Amino acid sequence: IAEAMAHQQMLIRLQIARIPGKSGQVFHMLFIRKLGEAEIARQLGISEKTVRNLMSGAFRFLKIHSGNSLRRYAYPIIILLLIYFYENF
Repeated sequence: IAEAMAHQQMLIRLQIARIPGKSGQVFHMLFIRKLGEAEIARQLGISEKTVRNLMSGAFRFLKIHSGNSLRRYAYPIIILLLIYFYENF
């Protein structure tokens, strides 16, 4: 099971790495490095609203570019998001 989980995590990280520009950078900072929106905004010199807008763009990119593979990534990404929100709110 651990090997399967590691493989899923690798697939998720590869999918995240495909997100272009600042959207990808913000997504990585929020979900991989586990930084808060305020910290990301401070580090990048942008507003928290811009951070949220970039996250929205990242989710749109994942939705559009994942095609049939969305099902493969959907549950792990949802779990990752739930863990993030549980730990931060």
